[in-house]
Amino acid sequence: MLDLADVANVSAPETNSAVAAALGFIEAHLAEEISASDVARAACVSHNHLCRLFHQHVHETPMEAIRRRRVERARHLLIHTTLPIKEIAVQVGIDDLQKFNKTVRLETGRSPRELRRTGAVV
Repeated sequence: MLDLADVANVSAPETNSAVAAALGFIEAHLAEEISASDVARAACVSHNHLCRLFHQHVHETPMEAIRRRRVERARHLLIHTTLPIKEIAVQVGIDDLQKFNKTVRLETGRSPRELRRTGAVV
């Protein structure tokens, strides 16, 4: 008979591989329009199961993880390149400049222009 510790050890690699696959998919497709369902398909789990796994292991929803990675990459590009802000927005998968500005400001408390000007690491 399996006890709870054995069950946890058996399911942990599967769980970690699904989360790792999901995070890898997010990273590889960051410039594209992706949904939580796309991420779930790539990780070979259901949408609901993916949300549970993310809540358990990443402590955010799949869409929050996508948004956070987009802003992290945008912040890096803003600080370390001279690419136009619109081009950076496209490279991180947010084609609408107004939405990009709002997303960056919500995540960092600063506009893309302010991040670039100050070189701020938030």
